[in-house]
Amino acid sequence: MRKLFLIPFTLLLGACTVVGIRSGTEETGYTVEQTFEGGFEIRRYEARTYVETVVPRSDDGHRNTAFRALFDYISGANGPAEEIAMTIPVSSSVEGTEIAMTAPVQSSAGGENYRMRFFLPTSFTAKTAPKPANQAVRLGMTAPRREAVLRFSGSTADDAVDARKEDLLRWLSENGWRRSGDPVAYFYDPPWTLPFLKRNEVAVAVEPRS
Repeated sequence: MRKLFLIPFTLLLGACTVVGIRSGTEETGYTVEQTFEGGFEIRRYEARTYVETVVPRSDDGHRNTAFRALFDYISGANGPAEEIAMTIPVSSSVEGTEIAMTAPVQSSAGGENYRMRFFLPTSFTAKTAPKPANQAVRLGMTAPRREAVLRFSGSTADDAVDARKEDLLRWLSENGWRRSGDPVAYFYDPPWTLPFLKRNEVAVAVEPRS
């Protein structure tokens, strides 16, 4: 089984309990526009400031490598050596593999890259956030957008997440939505949280139904 965030993640969400209660951690805001059976939602997100890094996807260790680089940034590995509060969720995505609307998501193809993002507190913009000291870490801001989201509990292993992405893309195809990007995963809880209490999501930017 692939490693899941390991020790650094315990530091990030130290306010959480073993039953997955998230206390004192800012969550990125959104508006739910529509809800559907099966845990599907259409949400509206405003612009979000993030810090991200991209690492090669491997059979072991890519999540921890990405997490460490971003955790170092919010811990002071930036221009003014400023500590920055973290928000939830943590966002991750895989690049380098074309995902058809109804085809299985490839979970271990060679040459893929793994992208992880931490969303920053709303007090920051990409211009006002401290500059990363690590050149492999960069700041950015998402544009306001509508996302289709599937919420689920249980394992956050890559193969489990990929299966949920497949479910989301199939649902979009069957319900007339068009995606306008690649799917991402949102993780809200530390790894010690009981699996059935974890809040996990997969999401993808969408355009209105025709």
